[in-house]
Amino acid sequence: MPLPELVAAQVKRDLGAFCDRVPDGVSQEVRFVHETRGNGVTLIETRVPFDDPHGTWTRLKVAKLVFDPASGEWSLYWFDRNDRRRLLRDVPSTRNLDRLLEEIERDRYGVFWS
Repeated sequence: MPLPELVAAQVKRDLGAFCDRVPDGVSQEVRFVHETRGNGVTLIETRVPFDDPHGTWTRLKVAKLVFDPASGEWSLYWFDRNDRRRLLRDVPSTRNLDRLLEEIERDRYGVFWS
């Protein structure tokens, strides 16, 4: 089931701004993108390969945000070393998408950026 139109607009605005915060000095080497599929949005880090600057950029899933249309709340997931999605249990579901983006940025459990 696709995201409701207003929720999709919020994702485009909020995750777009989150992805655009890469410092200018490294923007040619690392970028963040988000992809929506059904009621989930995946945040992905892309990097230029160090051994071939003209090669295919690598992609690493950082986090997944899943929207529950019944409650109107978002849940936050991380990816393990086998690329399996895991619920971040200590972070409650919320209607506030920015709260989960702050949790990703803060990474107090070391599952997103380490």
